[in-house]
Amino acid sequence: MNSESAPVAVARQMRTALNRAGDALVNARLDGMLDAERMLAAAVAMWPQAMPAGLDRGELRREMQGIRPALERCRRLGLALSAFANASCSATGLGRGYDRTGVAQARAIPQVRAAWEARV
Repeated sequence: MNSESAPVAVARQMRTALNRAGDALVNARLDGMLDAERMLAAAVAMWPQAMPAGLDRGELRREMQGIRPALERCRRLGLALSAFANASCSATGLGRGYDRTGVAQARAIPQVRAAWEARV
């Protein structure tokens, strides 16, 4: 990868990683989500501190504009998954584990008392 195309290639890798993360969310694939996370982290780490001279900014702009819908898709899918998980936990009497900032939500887990009856 030459220095002139490095930012474009990194932006393309970011977009690809976000699309894979969205696909993993849609298909409930934890392994796919973890792979996409690693790919995105690698792309962010490779992002250049300064743009090289002679860079085709139009090509970079097109790649960056492709990132926005992929990021928005991930955001919406994440919100939907979070809402589903919260509704599922509420329906079963379990509290939320953590909020978006990672703060633990204190809520006692209810004791389940069940009587089993077996007829033979």
